[in-house]
Amino acid sequence: RLHHKCRSVAAVVVGNPDCFKGVPATTVNRWNLLHDRTIDLLLKGDTHTIEREVREHSTWAGFSFSSPYSYDGMVYFGNETFVRCAEEYRRYDECSDLLICVLESSTHHDFMKKAFPSGYFKVGSSQNEITKMLLDDSCNILAGDKSAIQSNTLLRDSIRDGSFILGNKMMTKEPLAAVTRNIDREFSDIINWVIQALIFGEEQGLTKDLARCQNYTDLPLHDVSKLNFLNAVYCVGNRGELVDDLVDDRGMNQINNGSGMFYAIPFGDLDKDEVLEPAAGRMIPKIRTMETVNCGVAIPDSFGGNITGSDKIVGMGYVYCRAIAAALFQGK
Repeated sequence: RLHHKCRSVAAVVVGNPDCFKGVPATTVNRWNLLHDRTIDLLLKGDTHTIEREVREHSTWAGFSFSSPYSYDGMVYFGNETFVRCAEEYRRYDECSDLLICVLESSTHHDFMKKAFPSGYFKVGSSQNEITKMLLDDSCNILAGDKSAIQSNTLLRDSIRDGSFILGNKMMTKEPLAAVTRNIDREFSDIINWVIQALIFGEEQGLTKDLARCQNYTDLPLHDVSKLNFLNAVYCVGNRGELVDDLVDDRGMNQINNGSGMFYAIPFGDLDKDEVLEPAAGRMIPKIRTMETVNCGVAIPDSFGGNITGSDKIVGMGYVYCRAIAAALFQGK
């Protein structure tokens, strides 16, 4: 699935879906590989959190995230008794032997550290490792993204014969996104537009069509507007084509046909002892020095009063400006 997204990016940027280099990355080293430019794009099922956008804890750097290509969430999988124990945070009586396998350096690992004492979970360095830990009884349940568990070929027999169950409580929110360094906004935008093209293709019924997969005669090195973003669809397939063979029930990842969904990006770990100050010369220090934020809002034609102190102006723009000011000036 993620391999296909790399092909989609190559089809748009280079004109050939096979012109990319796959670099092995683990859950432990992936952020450092991106930060030190060993890789340019991280597609490893990573959750977009505000913390990672501002400062990811292993690199102390912020990263750019695309729109989510999938909405997921952590569930438990394994012995039915212990799945229910974990869902209800019980660690006594029949739950005293609870032991959860979880992926190291993941948002699931962060959740475990807050939800259970360290003696109730074990970490593994890859999805395969924690799967094998479950199957050889090193733990009695594992925690992971629902879609990853459903598409895990090593677990399918256990699902079919009923020896293990998939929990029915989603314990976390995991908007999964493509990740880039935050120093090249144009490249980050291109990656986001590729994701949007895959979604657009599914929405409009456009499918893989090699007859319409176009190689560039001249690479558009300096003009992003000349990139053919539908190459992502025609050369590789739309979003539905890339996921439907792996997951039977797409749930909240169906194309929106009017039902709608607002989904707040998770904050991540807010338990920080240190305060990150904005760099000098940036907009936030300037605004704080001026002690005001200039915010454009829509007002009625006949309004003639003071905008800031008025209780007559309503609407998202006005309320949002007040929220920004409260955040910048510590509640004032």
